[in-house]
Amino acid sequence: MLQQTRVETALPFFLRFLERFPTLADLAWASEEEVLAVWQGLGYYNRARHLHQGAGKVQQLFGGQVPATYEELRLLPGIGPYSAAAIASICFGRHQPALDGNALRVASRWWNLHQEVESSSARRVLSQHLQEVMPADHPGDFNQAVMELGATLCLPASPRCDICPVASFCLAKLHGTTSELPMRRVRVPPHPIEVACAVIDRGDGYLLRKRPPKGLLAGMWEFPTEPVPTGDSPLQSLADLLLDWGITAEIGPPWKKLVATFTHLQWKMSIFRVSLRIGASPSAPAWRWAALSDLQALPMGQPHRRVATLLGREPPPIVASLCVGFPTN
Repeated sequence: MLQQTRVETALPFFLRFLERFPTLADLAWASEEEVLAVWQGLGYYNRARHLHQGAGKVQQLFGGQVPATYEELRLLPGIGPYSAAAIASICFGRHQPALDGNALRVASRWWNLHQEVESSSARRVLSQHLQEVMPADHPGDFNQAVMELGATLCLPASPRCDICPVASFCLAKLHGTTSELPMRRVRVPPHPIEVACAVIDRGDGYLLRKRPPKGLLAGMWEFPTEPVPTGDSPLQSLADLLLDWGITAEIGPPWKKLVATFTHLQWKMSIFRVSLRIGASPSAPAWRWAALSDLQALPMGQPHRRVATLLGREPPPIVASLCVGFPTN
């Protein structure tokens, strides 16, 4: 949970997660949908999927006991070099440097490394340097101390070199290059795209669609959302989509407009309300109806959770329409 999330944000989710899944076995035997529902609000949902899959692997490969070595931990889904090193050193006393963002910043300044710290070569160099100064006993304490140093003193801007316990050994301080380090890749801003979102209401529930098992918001439930083709308006795009889905409807102007930003993508969402009077078809696994009161229990990405919240606060006006080809329950 602490990957991509601050401690104060993660803490209530952590407590709720442990209450629902107090043991690895409880987590392993739960359904993915249940895990995602408990996780929702933290984002980056592949973390939850990997945690769920990892619990299953621990049961399958290691008899329900978390492995102690770096190499074995790396066999688990979602356990990368940093997580494996942190668990191995802190929990099992293994002599393995753990390079999170704070540790990378400290180490790059400590050894005045002018390489992009995200590169594998820079990580190898810094890991080797840290291993050389890591004490033989309590390696986990050392890793936590380095990370804490980065979180409290060796800050990205205005580092507190005057009270830093390693200032006398810091080559960046010696050479006056602290402000230049760490070197990082230039971040590409998220690419904006127009999307149309359909809030389809038949009176007793909303039509939801499950997203594909891979890709953005994989496996989450959503109010059907699609990119708007270049040259089309969101209104025209949605009208075409409704026809593809078997819906004949009158569509008014967008009910709401929202912006949802992901790591590499930004949705500019035009949200439309479509109200169904008739709906009938065989069951379809990727589609379902859900009452507003049931939405909280379903795993939904943050953009669609925001739409659900808006529905609860401000029910939009009714638009008459006709539906064929969708599930009735």
